[in-house]
Amino acid sequence: MHPDLFTINDFTIHSYNFFITLGLFFGSILFLYETKRRGHSFWTGMDIYLWAVVGTFVGGKFIYILLDFKKLPLIFSSPEIILSISSTMLGALMGALFAVTIYCRLKSLDPWLWSDFYAPSIPLAQAFARIGCFCAGCCYGFPTKLPIGIVFTESNIAPLNIPLHPTQIYQMGLKFLIFLFLFFRRDRATFRGELILTYIFLYVIARNTVSIFRHSTHITGPFGAIPPSTIISAVVTMFAVFFYYKIRTKNKITNDPIKITGS
Repeated sequence: MHPDLFTINDFTIHSYNFFITLGLFFGSILFLYETKRRGHSFWTGMDIYLWAVVGTFVGGKFIYILLDFKKLPLIFSSPEIILSISSTMLGALMGALFAVTIYCRLKSLDPWLWSDFYAPSIPLAQAFARIGCFCAGCCYGFPTKLPIGIVFTESNIAPLNIPLHPTQIYQMGLKFLIFLFLFFRRDRATFRGELILTYIFLYVIARNTVSIFRHSTHITGPFGAIPPSTIISAVVTMFAVFFYYKIRTKNKITNDPIKITGS
């Protein structure tokens, strides 16, 4: 694939960073459109989105480092190296939701309402990010003899010159389908928080389905070797189920969802 898009003098635009930025851009457009459509302040929406972006960066890096302690001494010796360290999608998601919740609590806003506004933007941004993964060769799949196998000839991450499952494309397609489902579901939600919790359930299902074909590191525990993403997914799902049953009656929408106000 093409890990680098182009280089000007000593400045290189990497495909991975470019498509993540592109995903954040289109995600912000959708979120701000939804904010205005529901009759809320554009600038409140902008603040929330910026908090979410910071949470995405911090959460994604934090979970990645947590799963790979070998990177910790490097960060202490050269803090700037954190910019080049990869992120985890689950960590980015948790960081974004945590940041949005903090902002909403500080401003006395309903975090469930605003998370629902934000929900369709997440899989849209992630779909673009997976294009970056595909270009860079990260998140690659197991070797395959199927005709859909992808051969990487330029990558510092993926094995070269052997057909691999295009797990990045699998994930991109599933994220786009999740986006479409949430987008057309957003005016039919029955309680505040339904969309974001539905996204979490669908994300975990999609992520662990693709894990069948994806190469990843494993953690050895009492149940054998388990991918870290499976452990994190299980924890996230338990929290999502808890909140689903806790708020679905409390936050029930009795009027047209478009008329609901939260700021």
